[in-house]
Order: sequence, then C-alpha cells, then structure tokens
Amino acid sequence: MAHLNYANAIDAPERRAEQVAHFRRALELAPGDALAHYDLGRVLALQGQREQAIAHYRASLAADPAQARAWNNLGNLLLERGDRAGAERAWRRALDVTPDHPAAHFNLALQRLAGAEREKALAHARAFARGSRERPRDLEVLARRFAGAGDLAGARRLLALRPDAADARLEALDGALAWQLGDEAAALAALERAHALAPDVLDIANDLAWYRVMARDPALRDVDAAWAATDVLRRAGAQERDAGLLDTLAAVHAARGEFEQARALALRAAARARRTGRVELARAIEVRAAGYAAGHMASRERTLPAAPQGAAAADAARDREAASVPLQEPTR
Repeated sequence: MAHLNYANAIDAPERRAEQVAHFRRALELAPGDALAHYDLGRVLALQGQREQAIAHYRASLAADPAQARAWNNLGNLLLERGDRAGAERAWRRALDVTPDHPAAHFNLALQRLAGAEREKALAHARAFARGSRERPRDLEVLARRFAGAGDLAGARRLLALRPDAADARLEALDGALAWQLGDEAAALAALERAHALAPDVLDIANDLAWYRVMARDPALRDVDAAWAATDVLRRAGAQERDAGLLDTLAAVHAARGEFEQARALALRAAARARRTGRVELARAIEVRAAGYAAGHMASRERTLPAAPQGAAAADAARDREAASVPLQEPTR
C-alpha cells in the first residue's frame, strides 16, 4: 500500500517513470490489487503505452467490476485503437455502475452524434450537463458539436442546462445560436450578458456590435450601443489583425451614416481575408463594400462565435483540445 500511496503522491509528468516503478512494485506485492492495476493503467495511457494500459484496466476490472472510472477509461483506449463497438460497451458498463457518470455520458453523446443518432446523443448530452455543472468547457464542446451537426435547437437545449454561475463564452454561444434560429431578442440579451461578464473579450464585443446594427427588428437596433461595443476593438487595434473585426467596424460606421469610412474599412477587410485564404468571407465583404459605396447597409447571417481573440485565445485553444477527445478520469 505504501508504494501505491507514494506513486499517487508524486503524480506529475516529469515523474511518470518513477510512478510506474512504484505501481509495478505494488503489484508484485499484491498481484490482484484493483487500485494498483487502475492507477498503472492510467499512467501508462498518459505515456502512450495503450496496449499495456488496456491490459491493466482489464485486470483492474476483473478484480473489481464496479469501477465506472476504469470502464470509462478503458472505453477511451478502445476507441483510440479503433474499436468503437468495444468502447461503447465499456462506456455503457460505466453507466451500469454509475448511471449519472458524467464522462461516460459525454463520450457516448459524441459517439451517438458521430453516428447520426441525434436523439440518443442529446439524451446523453443532457445527462452530462445535469451531472457535471463544473465543466462548462465540455458543455460548450457538446453544444458546438450539435450545432455543427445542424441541430441548433438541440444545442440551445443543452445550454439551457448550463451552470448557475455565469459563463461569458456559454452566453455568447447561446446568443449566436439564438441569432441563427431567428430569435434576435434572445440573441442580444445573451450577448449583452456575455459582454457584461467579459467586456474585454474581443469576439464577444465583435458579435454584440454586429447584432446591434444588423438586427432585422428596428426596435433592437442600437447604433450607440454597437459603437460602444467596438471600443475594445479600437483600443486594442484588433481590427488591424482580423478581417472579421474590420468587417464589423465597417458595418457600425455604415450604421452611423459614415459610408465612406465604412467602404474603406470593408475593402481593407476583404483584402485581409483574401490574404489569409478566407475567400468566401472576402466575397461577402466586397458585396457589403459595394452597398456602402451606394449609401446603404447590407446584411449577413452570423455563424457561431469566432475563436476568442487576444489573451483568451491560448486558453480557449487548450480548452478545445482537451475537450475534443473522450473524457479521461483522473486518479482516485
């Protein structure tokens, strides 16, 4: 037991080899120890030694089948091996042990969605959302996957289960989905909440400004609010680095009746989009620039919020990378 406890106490990437040695010593002393097999399997998986990790998870489960975490992690490794059916069986066994197990529901939701079983996927996703309110980034991943599969309403139903604690990125995503579904009032309300929570996040300010000038309902248009939202873009000089931000600033100038400035900004945005290979965006912006030259506004539909700009970008990229793979359970 001392080897097992010590190995878990030194759980750090730079000490993996030492951990493995202590876990193996623990198994020499107690070959059927389910905990030691589980922990060794987990560390071997982190080292990329998939087949050995699978063997130790199986040994752990043979000694104690009532381990939802072990079943979940075994499923992840089987999926990595290409055994989707085996992975799903393992995740279902995790739910047999613990019916509200968040990671197993998350993983099954992704697999059902990949198999176009949308209703089953939504059931697992909702179970995950109800049982794991401390994982807002994983909820965001699921909502984006549903939206990407064309189920915008399903994505919003998931976000309705978001944690009570306000989260700017979830609010912004809900706003973008509401906009695409035609609920402009809900979209703007969500973006206002997101902007209040994170006033310096560029993509949120960008979307809020766009929605405020592009709303079809005149009662929801607010040029002053749009201009205020672009303040963070202008202060950061962010629009000089991103075609989409330049495009939004152009639209706000047009809404203020400043069509010459709007056209100039739009042409710069289109040129930047072309230089970065965003040809479809460039064409759309060029159409808007022609409208500004004629003295009128153009409109476009918003897609999902862009990747966060500035300081939030690196953290968001890490979140997406971590959450786009099956959820792995940690140590006990």
